[in-house]
Amino acid sequence: YDLPSASSLGSLLDHNHTASITALSFYTPSSLSFPRSLISAAADGSVAIFDTDPFVLLKSFRPHKKAVNDLSIHPSGKLALAVYRDECFAMLNLVRGKRSFCCRLGHEASLVKFDPSGERFFMVVNSKVGVHQSEDAKLLLELDNGSRKPILCASPGDSGTLFTAGEDRAITAWDTNSGKLAYAIQDAHPARIKGVVTLTRNDSESASEDPYLVASASSDGIIRVWDMRMAAKENAKPL
Repeated sequence: YDLPSASSLGSLLDHNHTASITALSFYTPSSLSFPRSLISAAADGSVAIFDTDPFVLLKSFRPHKKAVNDLSIHPSGKLALAVYRDECFAMLNLVRGKRSFCCRLGHEASLVKFDPSGERFFMVVNSKVGVHQSEDAKLLLELDNGSRKPILCASPGDSGTLFTAGEDRAITAWDTNSGKLAYAIQDAHPARIKGVVTLTRNDSESASEDPYLVASASSDGIIRVWDMRMAAKENAKPL
């Protein structure tokens, strides 16, 4: 959708995919304030790369035969990481449109996310988050708050912060440099949280005046926006 004009640009299924779409990831170059590319992945393992303006299919390929659970684009825009339903983990070369690396994890990862620098990435398996070094995928830390309820969504922030949410209905902020829990908003929603996203980042000259906004969406259709400067306090309320 084009939000300013409130108009549909078309369906991803019309352009390429024949199977259910299981993952979407936008790529925004550092020189732009809006996404330049969109990558979609499907249940048949296919991956498609779209230009967002105009909305056209640039390339499609099928690097794996099983369903994609999630994918994440490196800040360079040249590669992406993907995790699959058959417990595989892969690196995709987006320039050539081919898979450059693949291995079996031994467990199914549901989410994978690069941090803003691209030097590390996060991989979610059930209720735990692995912090990995991008260069060699070495496990640096494991984040675990003791809950057995699965993490359903994650969003990296600046300064090593990672926000996670899921079946426990809480939004958790992690310090991924130390591996410690920074703070959490308990009972952020009355239902399980299916999506969380960082809306603004404190990287402008007016960073001190720019609230750190995080939006969350639950399975009952409710979307809430939080000022994370206030979220560390007890009984935090959405904006």
